[in-house]
Amino acid sequence: MRRAMQRTLLAAAVLAAGTLAFSVIHSRGVTLVVEGQPRAVPTTSGSVADLLEVHGIDPSLATDVTPAPSTAVADGMTVVVELEGVTATTDPSDGGIWVVEGSGAEAMDLIAKLATTGPAGSGGPVGRSPISSVDVVVRGKHRAVLTNASEVGQLLSAMGIEPDRDDRVLPPPSSLLSDGAVVRYAEVDVETIRTRGEVPFETVSRISSNLYPGEDEIQREGVEGVAMRTFEVRYVNGDRVGRRLVSEEMIRLPKDQLRLVGPESAVDPEGTDPGVFVPSGVQTGQATWYDPPWSGLTAAHKTLPIGTMVTVTNQANGQSVVVRINDRGPYAPGRIIDLSPEAFSVISDLGSGVLNVSISW
Repeated sequence: MRRAMQRTLLAAAVLAAGTLAFSVIHSRGVTLVVEGQPRAVPTTSGSVADLLEVHGIDPSLATDVTPAPSTAVADGMTVVVELEGVTATTDPSDGGIWVVEGSGAEAMDLIAKLATTGPAGSGGPVGRSPISSVDVVVRGKHRAVLTNASEVGQLLSAMGIEPDRDDRVLPPPSSLLSDGAVVRYAEVDVETIRTRGEVPFETVSRISSNLYPGEDEIQREGVEGVAMRTFEVRYVNGDRVGRRLVSEEMIRLPKDQLRLVGPESAVDPEGTDPGVFVPSGVQTGQATWYDPPWSGLTAAHKTLPIGTMVTVTNQANGQSVVVRINDRGPYAPGRIIDLSPEAFSVISDLGSGVLNVSISW
């Protein structure tokens, strides 16, 4: 009896040792990569399909599994899984804010799996509800997502987007999210550039009794000036959308060109004061716009009588506008007229800042 019991104990010990050895031999180290996120996992699964099942991944939701699900698992193997159209942008296993791309049945199926297993079988929940379906427009491209974020800023942060002070987010990051909301994010960059450019000279016309009507002659040639200009250039989603003149530093002042013309004249444009003599003339130089406390097609000139009607022509595109002189200025070198915003916008975009123009009256 004693010898029989010894043999039984010896056989049990041998069987236990064999079982332990089998387990050690067949427990393998595998790297599992789901949507670019690698994890080292021990496994005793016989095939890749079994490995995925253990970790809560349905191969039918994947666009690619490498190696194939039927492949036998080997020690040191790397298994890469790409899910079909729906991805967990953030790790929802900690119960925090998460985003899943897609809005159909596949996305909801992934959320249902995450609700019980977490990503790749982590065992964590997907986080708090409610779940909102949101259309996120990122740099002009639409992305349908499901999320448990309650604010726009939380959603963008979960998607790896951290707007800076120049970027545009609509609605603002602090806005509450609702089901069916549309969130727009535009990346805005501002570049500062400095350019050296010419400043056109003014042409001043004066009446000369020594010339016949219709005659003219240049009494003094003009000289162009030189300025260093600083511009802010704005880009939205990589596309240049505008340029604004920030400052202008004069390096060399321009000198006016003096033009003599024959005696042609006109009376007060409104005909209200026949005694006011307004010589007709032409002047070329730069025009800017300013913001007067009134509206309408008005302008400022240094010398023309108040009330004079002046035609301003943009030399770059030929567009013209007729304005009434009702203010004085500008006094910067090279500038001959300041236009109201309404008048400037007729002949150019307000973002142009400075135009080369000719004026006639």
